[in-house]
Amino acid sequence: AHVCEILIILAEDETLSKLAFLKRAKTYYENGQSFEKSWKAALDEENVMGESEREKLIMLGSSLGKSGRKEQLKMLKLHSDSISEQIKLNAEEFRNKRKLFSSLGILTGAMVSVLLI
Repeated sequence: AHVCEILIILAEDETLSKLAFLKRAKTYYENGQSFEKSWKAALDEENVMGESEREKLIMLGSSLGKSGRKEQLKMLKLHSDSISEQIKLNAEEFRNKRKLFSSLGILTGAMVSVLLI
């Protein structure tokens, strides 16, 4: 299947509904933009993910559909590994910040208690 056909299928898949950029990319594509421009424009509007995640997905979109099947599969594997690594980093950052915010909450509660006494 052509990369644009795949985009349309992904955008309509309910299991991917949280990836709103897919539907925006599909809309841009249906309005006449190329796949690559549609993909990038949709990701440029994305405000949920971090900059590094957005850049990785933009790189993925810019490489899709530009080489043979074997090369595409290798490229997808590399992008998959890169995104998996980013997920691990984000999970670690979340764990660290969760501990920090929990501690700050306890300290703030203690401070308010002291101020009230």
